Parts: sequence; structure tokens; C-alpha cells
Amino acid sequence: MSYLGIALVFGSNAVAYSPHLILGSALIFGAALTFAIYILISGHYVVRLGSARYTAYAMTSACFATGVHFAATHHVIAGLDLPTKVYGVVLLMAVFCTVIPAFLLSAGMHRIGANSTSIISSIGPAITLFLAYVLLDERMTTLQLADTTLVIAGVVIASTRGKATSTSKAAAEMLQNQTAIADFPEAEKETP
Repeated sequence: MSYLGIALVFGSNAVAYSPHLILGSALIFGAALTFAIYILISGHYVVRLGSARYTAYAMTSACFATGVHFAATHHVIAGLDLPTKVYGVVLLMAVFCTVIPAFLLSAGMHRIGANSTSIISSIGPAITLFLAYVLLDERMTTLQLADTTLVIAGVVIASTRGKATSTSKAAAEMLQNQTAIADFPEAEKETP
């Protein structure tokens, strides 16, 4: 269902006439693929290292890589000579838009697993669209509303389907254990 919502956007006139449709689509696909790989790999290490330690390592690595990239692409340090207000805004964005969300994502992944985290995080673009409408007074079309509704419905369906499956497995295990206890009456006496 989520893919149908994405297909609606790609079928729209606004996207169809973009001169950079192929490049933009490839970059978005690459970002989505990279994020999916990150989530899957993170799931293993978050459990192994703990969410706070893993996030600290990941953020430090990302900061180092960004610094190396900046140094390689900007030969003049004069580009860092910016007003204090710019550094204040950048600091706020770094803390509230990068560091805190990264720690929250890892803590959530530690509690619900990488698969559920990836499903739930796919609602992010829909939330971004809504916040752009509310906070930035951007226009929201009927097509975007339909797309957002389909994406959210897809996330809800995928999330509840996983819960129903795990609940069914747990119920089957419990029934099997009760049957095993009923088959052995002496086991029932020993159980406190």
C-alpha cells in the first residue's frame, strides 16, 4: 500500500515534468538503500553494545567522515568565518535534528528490533510533509494527502501484521505448553 502511495507521487504532473527526475530518483533510492542497510547492521550492534554506546560510536564516526569530506572539498578555511548566529542555529540543528533523534532511534531499535524500526521510520516523510504544511505554510495537494494516507496505512498494516503473527506464535506456544502439562499430570503437581 505504501508503494502505491509512492507511485501516485511519481505519476503526478509535478514530478513527471522535472528535468532531473532520473537523477533525483536514483539519489533518493540510494539514500533509502543506505538507510535500510544502516538499520539492519545497527540492529545487531545496538543489541551487542547497547543503544547509547552504539549511537555514540556511530555519531563520532559520522562526524569524523564529514570533517574529512569538508577538508577534502574545501581548501579554504575562510568558509568557516561565519556570524555567531549561524553557529548557534547549526548547534541547535545538530542537537535537536541529529543527535537526539539518533539516540531515540537506537533506543527504539534496541527495544523493538531493526525490522519494526524500519517499518515505523518509513512514516518520516509523511510527518515531514505535514510539518511543512503546518509550520512553513507550504501548499498540500489532494494527491499528497492521498499519498500520505496510503503510506501511513501501509505502515499500520505492516506493523499490525507483525504483531498478529508474533501474538499467534506466542498463543500457539502457550497452548502447546498447556497441552504438554495436561499430558503429564505429575508435572502439574511439581509446578509451583
